[in-house]
Amino acid sequence: MHLAALSRRTLAHALAAATLVIAVGTLTAGAASAATPDVSVTSGVLGIGPIADSANGCSGPVCIYVTGTGLNVSDWATSVYLSKSMCTRASFLVNGVLWASGGNQCGSAGVELVSDWSDPGNFPNGTVLCNTWSGVSGKPCETVHS
Repeated sequence: MHLAALSRRTLAHALAAATLVIAVGTLTAGAASAATPDVSVTSGVLGIGPIADSANGCSGPVCIYVTGTGLNVSDWATSVYLSKSMCTRASFLVNGVLWASGGNQCGSAGVELVSDWSDPGNFPNGTVLCNTWSGVSGKPCETVHS
């Protein structure tokens, strides 16, 4: 993975570790997933400063933050900036297949929601990781490479 420029939405990820995190059960798909991953939900966070990501990007209001070295992903998070009051859920896609999803989160216009998958593990070279949020357009992706 490569070091990418930090987006303004990286600020929400910086506070995620200091905010109350609720572990939720998740859905998984795909033969490569041996156990159900824990995806945590952090709702309505306010950023205090940027943190370094191995790769990140945004597609409209949806952002992806992938941290790791080579083919190992140590953390994978996503955020969404709400333009209206709504409830939504994060999806973690591996090569277009849903591998995990965050819990349902609700917020008002102007709130940024974050969902984090801690230690998702190793992925084959060339694996494409993407995030979506239900009811929100945007699908940022990053490619795992050594």
